[in-house]
Amino acid sequence: MITPYVGELALYAYQVLPPNWAACDGSVLPISPSLPPLFETINYAWGGQGPILKLPDYRPICPPNMQYCIATIGTMPGAPGRPVTAGEVSLLPFSTPAPWLKCDGKLYHKADFSALFQVIGNTFGGSDPTFAVPNLIGTAPPYPPTQPNTPLYCISTSGETLPTPYLGEVRLFPFASAPSGWMVCNGKTLPIMTNQGLFSLLGTNFGGDARTTFGLPNLSRAVVPHGLQYFIAVNGTYPIPTPTGAVKKPGRK
Repeated sequence: MITPYVGELALYAYQVLPPNWAACDGSVLPISPSLPPLFETINYAWGGQGPILKLPDYRPICPPNMQYCIATIGTMPGAPGRPVTAGEVSLLPFSTPAPWLKCDGKLYHKADFSALFQVIGNTFGGSDPTFAVPNLIGTAPPYPPTQPNTPLYCISTSGETLPTPYLGEVRLFPFASAPSGWMVCNGKTLPIMTNQGLFSLLGTNFGGDARTTFGLPNLSRAVVPHGLQYFIAVNGTYPIPTPTGAVKKPGRK
């Protein structure tokens, strides 16, 4: 996405590092003048000490040929500037800002969050006049070990604009059909001719013949609550690599 929160996490179906994102590979970052906002949002949640901040290491749980990344620059949580849409699900490793709720299965009164109720209804539980948000406490990636019963996933209660993604971003949505510019991660093959940008990022890591077709990731068997499924951005901004981290090679630490 183009305007993330500082510290927001996202899953990408390739090893390129989008601008202003860092790989969740357990690296340590010095707390420089450009990083205080990141430190303020995640603090030492995954470790570090003094002037060193440690990032989460999600490589062991990441789907093959994919990577979790963390936004090092962006909008401070709760501040205006990040587009949202009701029902959007995002990975936010900090105190829940408005207009988000933690995806912990709790019940809410539909009158209090009518826009969200119109999107998800009682798909995840509850009955009139209540409804439940999805329970993603046990869904990867996990919150820091110090808070084992807290989900990273949050769901937006309002808003009308889905953020512009980077091409190849993968996200969970509580939608039956794909939003405009997204497709379900079900392993479908696409023609290279009309999807050259996405092909240049994914190659044939997920299938295809490399001549006329390539495949999308297949996450249809991933363990997620009924009513949620993974989607991949097939339209979006191309993640031009930054000068300091052009391409992250598979296995690089």
